[in-house]
Amino acid sequence: MKRKKLVFLTLALLLPVAVFVFLKIFGRNEFTVPVMHQEGMIEAPANCDFTYETPYLVPDSLVSDLNFQDRDSVYVFYFDPSLITPMNRISVEFKWASVKVVTPSDFHGKTDLRSIKDCVLLIPPEASVALVDHKNRIRGYYDGTDRDEVDRLIVEIKIILKQY
Repeated sequence: MKRKKLVFLTLALLLPVAVFVFLKIFGRNEFTVPVMHQEGMIEAPANCDFTYETPYLVPDSLVSDLNFQDRDSVYVFYFDPSLITPMNRISVEFKWASVKVVTPSDFHGKTDLRSIKDCVLLIPPEASVALVDHKNRIRGYYDGTDRDEVDRLIVEIKIILKQY
């Protein structure tokens, strides 16, 4: 009886360790952030006179107008002045990385902000923030007033930075 208990106890202790070692060696935890507007039809907002081709890329002229030096960046665009606090949180979180938080003042009044928001970045009405990667692909839209959405934005930026 004692020997039987010892065998069961040993198995009960070794089984979780064996599963952990197996997953550590052969398992891969990888997450991806999908690229938006890569296939299918892109419906133009009512006030936009652009034609959109897939896969859609944000025009280089938008990023070059911002006078940023680092081309290997992730850009976070927002247009609502009330989002300064959550966007500062992103700036602090990624001060070590090449993440650029693009504010409305970065455009220096050169262009119509509504046109950029609606027609170039294609930000839907329920969102206020857009994430664009270093290849000018839109990676996501977020509601900057919702803390959970800002947390999701931070996690997705980390995933993108880890991939590149």
